[in-house]
Amino acid sequence: MSIYTQFKQHLDGVIKRKMNYLISLFDKTVMHEMPDMKHDVNGEEVIEHLKKVCAKCNLIIHDFNVVLKQARHTCPRLYLLTDAHLTEFLSIPVEPQDIIQGMNWIFTAVKEWRIEVSSKVPFRMYGVVNTTNENIALHSKILINAQEQDGSNFYLLTLINDLEKGLKQTVKENMLKHMPTFFNNGYQYWNNFKLFRDKTLLFQNLILMNNILFYHDLTVIIAAREYANENSKESFVANKLLMLKANMEHNLAILCEAFSYEKETNWFLLLNQFIFYIKHQLDALNYIIEANVQSLNTFEYLVLPKLMFEYSSKSITNSDFIKESIISGKNLLEVSSSIQDYNYINERSTFLNHYKETEQANYNIILKSFDYKKNYGFDLIPFSEPKVLTPATNRNFLTILSAFATQMGILIQGPHSRGKKEIVKGMAYLLGKEIFMVDQFSTSDNFLTQLIFGTIKAGFWILFDNIQNFSNTVLSTMAQQVSFI
Repeated sequence: MSIYTQFKQHLDGVIKRKMNYLISLFDKTVMHEMPDMKHDVNGEEVIEHLKKVCAKCNLIIHDFNVVLKQARHTCPRLYLLTDAHLTEFLSIPVEPQDIIQGMNWIFTAVKEWRIEVSSKVPFRMYGVVNTTNENIALHSKILINAQEQDGSNFYLLTLINDLEKGLKQTVKENMLKHMPTFFNNGYQYWNNFKLFRDKTLLFQNLILMNNILFYHDLTVIIAAREYANENSKESFVANKLLMLKANMEHNLAILCEAFSYEKETNWFLLLNQFIFYIKHQLDALNYIIEANVQSLNTFEYLVLPKLMFEYSSKSITNSDFIKESIISGKNLLEVSSSIQDYNYINERSTFLNHYKETEQANYNIILKSFDYKKNYGFDLIPFSEPKVLTPATNRNFLTILSAFATQMGILIQGPHSRGKKEIVKGMAYLLGKEIFMVDQFSTSDNFLTQLIFGTIKAGFWILFDNIQNFSNTVLSTMAQQVSFI
């Protein structure tokens, strides 16, 4: 029998025994007012029994809080649930439909769960459907074998942790599987988008790899100036960036034209989002060209939030590793006569292709701005409406990254409906981090305080909306803890 079942039965027993006693006392009191009835009510006896009821309830509350604390310590994602929700979740029957309902509370990017149900073998989770309507097969099936547990529902906590790790690994494996094809396509946007349309490449990985490709080539072109011929150094970067821009605009036009012939429009919003990201890259490219950037140490380049590979020192044995990548890119750029040649800068990049011969543990994908960097999260990201990214978006991203660099929480202030939440969502998407939205009007002070401590412990991204309406108690807690978030 599970601890939760025992608790419920114990509580029911207390209610039946003690509450019935109180009801009988009420009946006796009523009878006292009736002259034809006799009674004998002892006030001290009532007080003594009420003290016992209170002591028993306090003991139950204490023990139950210990159980909830232990559950959240084992599985930090449960900090996102109120005590009532967590109690209900830990008390659900061992049935697939009930488990799915509980999971939907704490995995915001998942729309449906795929479970194998059989009378001969334990249930197994083999896939999910995300809020982008993509069918995702898990990297490995996850066993839901409650029958072999010790009777408690604590196996659900292990299940949640396994699912969280499994989803991250699935997102990463999906990226690695398609990366060679994607980089071979270069800026042929329509071919890369078809990888998503054909239901093999995750949309968030389409955006991720497109960003890695762009910022890699931008970096190579700027860095290659140092190794260019003296006669062409002055105009080298500007000319090559203009050629890259022409290639991107050419392929963007092909993408838009190809879509006009497509009959299937289920992914229309996602195509819009893909186009917005490409336009954002073109804005960044124009910014670099107009500033006449000639070096990687130039402010205009350093300030850009750039997604890129980062390798550990263990995986790099050649001291000229990065230099070789730049020179090979320079050699291609000097002989290129067509904008189409710019699709293949990455093919000659030792740096970009080094992941193929490197263990996953020895490299990361990072978002870098100036000297600050943050690892890509590989969380499964919820779908959101397409966002138009502007130069102001980059400035706000830089402010958020600056807050990260100083280990501070972030307070975004501004008029209503000016894009405050969307800025945070956009940054979370770039970093592959699931974000949880919390509205003050639907939560208690105690729960908000719990979320703050849970955020610190687990490293979640939580967006508190309408913070101006928080009580002084919650604001005081935030003020004390914000430097640790």
